[in-house]
Parts: sequence; structure tokens; C-alpha cells
Amino acid sequence: MKKVFSVLTLILALFVLTACNSNTPGGVAEKGMKCMQQKDYAGFVDLVYFGKDKHPTAEDKKNLEELIRTKAGEAYEKKEGIKSYEVVSEEMSEDGSKAAVKMKIVYNNGTEDDDKISLIKDQEGQWRIDIGK
Repeated sequence: MKKVFSVLTLILALFVLTACNSNTPGGVAEKGMKCMQQKDYAGFVDLVYFGKDKHPTAEDKKNLEELIRTKAGEAYEKKEGIKSYEVVSEEMSEDGSKAAVKMKIVYNNGTEDDDKISLIKDQEGQWRIDIGK
């Protein structure tokens, strides 16, 4: 009985750990939308892919944060902020290095949008938001 309980506990732990893994294209896209919803532009910048051999400086990150605050922040404010969001679908490239996540975004003013977020795997195998830099 002890052995059965141990095996069931291990299986349950594996399911919990798998469910909590946010290093998936959908998980990173949701994290990015949460940052935008909460106006955490620095948090969003931490999810961005800067390039294969590019190590962004604090100034690079600050400049991108300010650009996002200005452009995206204004756009979301016109719609009175983000009420909710959900992943609709994920499409992965054949080699598994790129993905596109389709999101449904509901705004506080009652309007809805479908948005596509492009992602790319960095050198460490982490999914990052590809903003086309």
C-alpha cells in the first residue's frame, strides 16, 4: 500500500510540475499579456528576444520599455485596458525553434481582438517574444 501511495504521489507531482511549466509558447504569450494588462512593461521586455548574439544592456531594455509604454500603452488605454485574454491556438515551426500563438483579447470597453504573438527559442532553449528586431 505504501508503494502504491508513493507512485501515485510521484505521478501527481509530475502533473503539477508539467502544468506549471511556463516555458511553452502559450505560457510565455500569456505571461506577456499579463505584463501588458498590469502595465508591467519592464516585465514584458524581460520576455523579448533581442537576437542570437545580442546581450541587451540596461539602456537597451529601458529604451524598449519606454517605446512599449508609449505605443502599446496608448493603444490599450484607448480601449480602457485589457479585461481578459486567452490562448486560442499555438502553431510550431517544423524545427521547433519558432511558434505563433493566437490570442483572444477582451478589452474593458467591451471590444475584442485576435492577436498573433510570434515567439522564438533563444540559445538557452527559453521561449521569447519576437518583436521583429
